[in-house]
Amino acid sequence: MEGSTSKSESFPINNLLGCKQSQGEVSSFVTHIANTTSTSQGRGISPTPEIKAYPALHKRAACEYHNYKPLGMSFCFEDSILQAIHVYNGIHGFSVCKAELPLGIRLNMDGQEIVTILGEPDDKMGGAHGGPISLAYKDKGLQINFIGSDWEDRHNRIDNITIHQPLE
Repeated sequence: MEGSTSKSESFPINNLLGCKQSQGEVSSFVTHIANTTSTSQGRGISPTPEIKAYPALHKRAACEYHNYKPLGMSFCFEDSILQAIHVYNGIHGFSVCKAELPLGIRLNMDGQEIVTILGEPDDKMGGAHGGPISLAYKDKGLQINFIGSDWEDRHNRIDNITIHQPLE
């Protein structure tokens, strides 16, 4: 089923936040998801990342992204510490992420379903000038980005989700 999850209770994705790149938790998680995600030929997906480094910018530290496009995931490391996880819904060259997501959310949900499960967001972004909309749940460590730009479209589909440490 599109946007569904694999059963990965032994590898909760949000528990990876704060892990050091060298400790192996992220690699173990990726390997687990790769082994449970098969290609059209029935084989598991090779968990080799495409790595992109970005220099520090105003108010943002230098970071390195480990993109696993066939798995629909990207990991953002700052100073070799995992700061954010991006999961994709088959967009931007990424496959649909099959990992289990926090708080019972799924990539195949729409905006109305997200608000029903998580409640009203801490912040709403986008929509102006035709840009896509986003909901921020800072206390839950989530930013949910949608495909469409219409705040009245309660069935707007998820583009991607960023998982980060909850903010107080």
